[in-house]
Amino acid sequence: MTLNIFEVINNSISDFVENQENKALKRGTGSYSIPFRGSIFGEIETAKVLSKLNAESVDVIWLGSNPNVPESLDAILPPSSPSHYEGFVQQAMNDNFSEAYKNSEGANLPLWDPINKPNNG
Repeated sequence: MTLNIFEVINNSISDFVENQENKALKRGTGSYSIPFRGSIFGEIETAKVLSKLNAESVDVIWLGSNPNVPESLDAILPPSSPSHYEGFVQQAMNDNFSEAYKNSEGANLPLWDPINKPNNG
C-alpha cells in the first residue's frame, strides 16, 4: 500500500498551525494552502492517484504557493481578521490531493494545473 503523502502533509500543516506559538498563522491558512497543484496521471482524486503511484512513478509532484492571495498574509496580522482555516480543512478533506473546485457540470478540477494547463487555458 502506498503511503498517503498528501494526507500526511495536510495533517502536518494542521498540527503546525494548532501549536500555540503558531496560532496567528491559522487564520491565514486557507484552501490555497494545500501544498500541491494540478493533476497526476490526469487525476486529482487522491485514491486514484495513490493507486496509480503503486504501478507508476512521477519525477516531480508540483508544490504550489498562491501569490494571488494577499489576504492570507493580512489574515495572520490583526487578530480580528476572519479566519480562512475552514477552507483549508474543506480542501484537505475533499478527497483531492490538490486544491480543486467543482465546475458547472459538477466535475472536480484542479484550481490551477501548472504542468497540463499552465495558463489555465
